[in-house]
Amino acid sequence: MGIGIFGAGGFTRQIIDMLPGDAVILTDDGGADLHGIPVLRFDDAPDCDLVIAISDPTLRRQVALRWRHGFGSLVATTAEVSQFASIGEGAILCRQAIIESDVTIGRHFHANIGARIGHECRIGDFVTVGPGAMICGRCTIGDGVMIGAGAIIHQGLTVGDNAMVGMGAILNKDVPAATSAIGRPARLFGQRERADAT
Repeated sequence: MGIGIFGAGGFTRQIIDMLPGDAVILTDDGGADLHGIPVLRFDDAPDCDLVIAISDPTLRRQVALRWRHGFGSLVATTAEVSQFASIGEGAILCRQAIIESDVTIGRHFHANIGARIGHECRIGDFVTVGPGAMICGRCTIGDGVMIGAGAIIHQGLTVGDNAMVGMGAILNKDVPAATSAIGRPARLFGQRERADAT
């Protein structure tokens, strides 16, 4: 049983060098091979362990609910994961991602290139951490959160479920659920759609 990757877009292209030789790519429609890797229809997928290469937490959750087999994980050889960290199924850890000690991470987590998760953080399911983003120690990140490229979340903060921290934001206060935090320092804006709304 090999590994299947759902999605043939930009994120799959970003992680394509991490894929094992027996990988298949799954999409709703199938399609031409991608750099020699077969692209199959999702409904025709073999029994394989799935990782979902879609950055949007809402869409990632929808695909996970449709899958009837197991889930795998992909970890780049240059990612650093503490032996004292715990990460749920379906994770993708890109090049130079760092997960420090005593971190607990839920299912279907994405750490993009150079993302850093500090000690003792608690991170929920379906969280996306963008390239070069840094979550300092002892933070709590809820389910379905998106953290943009280069964002910095100061130590000990809480980001509620389905919130979004914008690219380059410097967060120095808690973010309520379903709220966007944008700027340097970050300001809070409006309500976002819940990741489990559909």
